[in-house]
Amino acid sequence: MGEISQVDPQLFAEEYLRVLDCRGMGLTERQPTVRWYVYFLVDPRDGAIFYVGKGSGRRMYVHRERLGSDKNHLKAARIEQIIADGHEPLCRVFDVFDEEGEAFSCERVLIAALREHGLTNLAGGILTGKDRIMAHARRLLETLTIHPEHPVHDLVRAELEKQAVDPAPNVIRIASSGHLSWGWA
Repeated sequence: MGEISQVDPQLFAEEYLRVLDCRGMGLTERQPTVRWYVYFLVDPRDGAIFYVGKGSGRRMYVHRERLGSDKNHLKAARIEQIIADGHEPLCRVFDVFDEEGEAFSCERVLIAALREHGLTNLAGGILTGKDRIMAHARRLLETLTIHPEHPVHDLVRAELEKQAVDPAPNVIRIASSGHLSWGWA
C-alpha cells in the first residue's frame, strides 16, 4: 500500500496545461507493482502528453509493439512520427490504485481535462458498473415525478440520493474456492 499516492488528476491537468510539457513534473517510467495504474504516453521531442491510459502489468509498453494492429490510427501515427525522428515514446506513470474503478475514474478525469490539448484518445474512458449506477440514480433524481405528498416520495428520493453517491453492490461473485465478493455489473 506504500506505493499508492492518489494524486489529484484535475490539479495535475491544470498544472500541465500551463506549459504543455510534463517532463519536469515528477512522473516515473517505473512499472508499478500494484494491480492498476494510470499512465501517459509522452512525446520526448516536446514533453507533450498524447495518450492517457489505464493498465496493469506491461500495458503501457504494448502500444509500440502493436502499431500495425492498433485501431487508434491517430496514436499509431504519432508513435510512428516519434520513431521516424529517431526517438521512442515515453511511458510515464501518473498514479497507482488498488481498485480498478478508481483507476478508470482517474483516467476519465484526465482525458476530459486534456482532450483538447493534443490527446489521441478515441474514447473518453470507461464507465464502471458502479459509475453507471451512480449516473442512472442522478438522472432519476433529476426526473423524479412522484408527487411530494405521496407516501413513498421521501423513501424513493432517499434511496436514489444514496445510490447516486455510494451505490450498494449489485453483484455477488463466488470463486471456486467458495470466497464471496461484492461488486457492480
